[in-house]
Amino acid sequence: MHGENITRIDLNLLTIFDAVAQSGSVSAAAEQLSLSQPAVSHALNRLRRMTGDRLFLRAHGGLVPTPRALEMRDSARQIINSARTLLGPSTFEPASQARLFRIASSDYSNMTLFPALLKTLRNKAPNCTVELVQAGSLTLGQLAKGDIDCSFWAVDAPAQPYSSMLLFNERLVGIACKSHPIAKTIHQGKIALSQYLAYPHAVVALRVSTINAVDEALHSKGLSRQIRYVGQSLAGNLDALTGTDLVMSLPARLVGRAEAVGFVSFELPIPVPDYPYYLIWHLRTETDPALVWLRREIIALATKRES
Repeated sequence: MHGENITRIDLNLLTIFDAVAQSGSVSAAAEQLSLSQPAVSHALNRLRRMTGDRLFLRAHGGLVPTPRALEMRDSARQIINSARTLLGPSTFEPASQARLFRIASSDYSNMTLFPALLKTLRNKAPNCTVELVQAGSLTLGQLAKGDIDCSFWAVDAPAQPYSSMLLFNERLVGIACKSHPIAKTIHQGKIALSQYLAYPHAVVALRVSTINAVDEALHSKGLSRQIRYVGQSLAGNLDALTGTDLVMSLPARLVGRAEAVGFVSFELPIPVPDYPYYLIWHLRTETDPALVWLRREIIALATKRES
């Protein structure tokens, strides 16, 4: 190194060197780079001081590179291309690239959204892997630390630094076994609130919120129900309730699955508001091309299901 510190090298110097090496002309390089000829000449002089070599010599028909310039030419081009790749806009090609997607999910989303999402990933992104983790009280921290990429979310969407997209609104219905004493009444029409409360209930332990919408609606009227079973998943509760006198609330999108395994459904005899279902992620992943693609696919699947 001659005359200038390596830490002060401007990448533009290599770009100018490459343009002169290709064109054999200061004026042609200046035109190509939209610079003045003095600016190109100044850059070459800086490189000459750095390398201790003349780099280009005047000859008939233009400039010819010195042996040192010939040694530098390929390496300079590699550095320029690497810098363009590093600093240029990132892209994601799902058909060819590999990526691990970590998604926080619940029993509900596992049964409603993931079958279609997994098919999409296998068809459009065959080299990608999806890993599910249980959504819960740790989810926001996991998003902040980068341990997961996004999460399904069934309570109010968190504020910044998190982003969210409403996928749809869900509602609750009641279910009971076909052999349940209340089944005959269900077939005849709506059940009365007194009938609904006369039987024991099953619930799923919520991991994100302690609020149960049915209990909240009952408490607003000074009522309560008998909870006799607390399970860990919707699918597990369906198995556990088979052949019992328990009733349970279930998201409406799962009614078909419940009816297929021997349950009947009914409208709840007390108004329970619909609840929003979101996809959430951390702002730091807002522009990650792979995660932008993943979120678009999830949103498209949820929208398609709604239409």
